[in-house]
Amino acid sequence: MRRLYCDQEAAVLDASRSGQWNTELRQHVGSCSVCADALLVAEFLQEENRLATSESVSLPSREFLWWKSQLLLKHRAMKQATRPIELLRTFAYLASSITLSWFLMNLVQAGTELSRYSASLQYVFSWSGGYALVGGATSLLCVAVGSLYLLWGEK
Repeated sequence: MRRLYCDQEAAVLDASRSGQWNTELRQHVGSCSVCADALLVAEFLQEENRLATSESVSLPSREFLWWKSQLLLKHRAMKQATRPIELLRTFAYLASSITLSWFLMNLVQAGTELSRYSASLQYVFSWSGGYALVGGATSLLCVAVGSLYLLWGEK
């Protein structure tokens, strides 16, 4: 079973802090796993303390930190303000895509032979004209609502 405590541990930590080692203590650290672990942790913490208190570490100025926080707040506010616009734009793209695909699908189904070309177009516009009108109107409505939102948001 491994030991959890050693009587020499305090002496090892004191020697680590002061840097004054004797031969007997060095030999003990080599043979005692508890003291070796304590020395390893102490040296790591001393190095971290040295790095934390050194002059090479410099924090940004408070003006820079304030500017960055204000910039972040503006970015978040802009993202939140434009979320409805993005939603309407996505919906307008979706409605336009559905309308275009519906129109093309009906054009292909009706056939594109030269002799029946005018009849095919008449068939497509009469059968899906209402759908195309609704899709186009929906797209225009989305654009109008987004534009009004932008205009009213500037006041």
